[in-house]
Amino acid sequence: MKAYRAKAIATKKVRGDYSEQYEHLRDYALELKRENPGTTVKIVVEDEANPYSPTRQFKRIYIYIGALKDDFKACGKELLGLDGSFMKGPFPGHILTAVGVDPNQEHRFYLRHIYENMKKTWKGKVFKDAPWKCATSPTLPQFQNFMDYLKVLDRKAFEWLKDIPAVHWSRAHFTGRPHCDVLLNNMCKVFNRQLIDGCDTPIITTLEYIREYLMKRIVNVGMVIAKSEGLLTPTTTRILEATKTQVAQYIVHWNGGDKYQVHDSYRLATWKKVYEFKVGPLSGKELWPKSDCALKLTTPVHHTQVGRPKKKIRKSAEELSQPVKGSKFSKAEKSATCTKCKKSGHNSRTCKGQEAKAV
Repeated sequence: MKAYRAKAIATKKVRGDYSEQYEHLRDYALELKRENPGTTVKIVVEDEANPYSPTRQFKRIYIYIGALKDDFKACGKELLGLDGSFMKGPFPGHILTAVGVDPNQEHRFYLRHIYENMKKTWKGKVFKDAPWKCATSPTLPQFQNFMDYLKVLDRKAFEWLKDIPAVHWSRAHFTGRPHCDVLLNNMCKVFNRQLIDGCDTPIITTLEYIREYLMKRIVNVGMVIAKSEGLLTPTTTRILEATKTQVAQYIVHWNGGDKYQVHDSYRLATWKKVYEFKVGPLSGKELWPKSDCALKLTTPVHHTQVGRPKKKIRKSAEELSQPVKGSKFSKAEKSATCTKCKKSGHNSRTCKGQEAKAV
């Protein structure tokens, strides 16, 4: 217990106090706006029955860093990916994030989540494929044909699906031509995964964890940009080279000029423009400007956490059943090989003498 208390004291000094940081939240907002011009910070408090009370209970905070505003405007990112993660500790809550993406090879909604809600009522392969076919229809007639088929098959499913924004904003509804290809909000998932280690800390420490990650990410991307050459971004260059190999049999029609059409942020120059705005560092707490608001912020409602807080992102049963791409796979997709007899179907612990027969 002495070691446990010592660790708790050290952790509190490094991460800060959960309750005390709410009192300095307004000062933190002023420092954030001073070092990052154009930043928007809004703090919302709970309704107070007594208007003369010197304190207000914290409810939520909204932050939009100025450099990220300029990044968003520079590229004209038309789409927003929305996601959230859980905050741990004595005052649990949610961190809601919005990630801007361009329309090239991106989609507006996470269709896996749409299907998770749909399969509760409608089961079977036809209904499983329904949202994907709607969103990936390359032309408006193909989109309409599938919706008409679904309407005949199950009118309630048709009525439910046609009200989903992903259907209304599917690429077939723009110009009848392919508009965007990615059907998952992986950008948001990747961003939220980076915030896991900062979700179980006091509120200012959590906000600083996010700001520092964004600041370092812009620097890292800038280093990649400095090494890049050519007209296109490195990823797009690899995609283009792979596509050139696949479509070598096609006939290319040259327009007689010296220009080749490439859309939006595929160009390296646009990528550079997006990441030329930097997130500013902050001074120590003792140098923060002091808020002139007479009302003192207090902590939100305290919640005692049951058991050890989980840090891993929750996955659905379908996601868990699928093999992981890359170096690791789920055990369901593996066949164990015994290190004794070198035969598959069991391991050395359950080997029943097959090695003797092999000898």
